[in-house]
Amino acid sequence: HLSEPIKISHALAALGTTRKTLERHTREQGGTTPHAIVQRIRAERAAHLRRTTELNMTQIARAVGYRNASTLRELIRSQADH
Repeated sequence: HLSEPIKISHALAALGTTRKTLERHTREQGGTTPHAIVQRIRAERAAHLRRTTELNMTQIARAVGYRNASTLRELIRSQADH
């Protein structure tokens, strides 16, 4: 459901945990934050859609949860820098 807004309260309820515990576990296991994980997944999905579909950047941005292509492009650039 990447195209839908991700609400941390829903994720916490689904996982049966607290914000603090989720943040601690993602930092310990992945060296990152829950937000950064979602951004990485969205960037990876966008890259896949660029390779495998004829969708334009605006359509891809919306499909992965961003309102416009410029936000997606900025995310992709920041992911490439890391």
